[in-house]
Amino acid sequence: MRRRVGTVGALALAAGLACCGNPGDARESAGDKREWALLQTAELEVRNHRGPVEKFRNVDGYELMSVSRQEDGRTIWILLRPAHAPFYKQLPDGNYWIEEEEIQWLAGQGRISATVEAALRSHVRAR
Repeated sequence: MRRRVGTVGALALAAGLACCGNPGDARESAGDKREWALLQTAELEVRNHRGPVEKFRNVDGYELMSVSRQEDGRTIWILLRPAHAPFYKQLPDGNYWIEEEEIQWLAGQGRISATVEAALRSHVRAR
């Protein structure tokens, strides 16, 4: 009987570890999926729109910023303060340019996370 209890306990421990193990890169978390859904909705709403699009959009407690894609002028949406990994999200893919002054203003206002700030800085055009 003692051996059976030990075996059952070991199996319960193994099952618990399998279910609660390494979460990986968190790309499958509910929070991550929600953040991508916000970006997808914003992108879909302006996908075929030509002309100016609002620069900032607040959705469900998140702030999104729009920039113009370098290749074709389509709107790229960037989540300014993601709460779930990965901590930089933009949709659709593509390159864009942003002014250093705009990054400084966003950082000074506390509107961007450190990760987003670093990503934005990689899109500053050298003068």
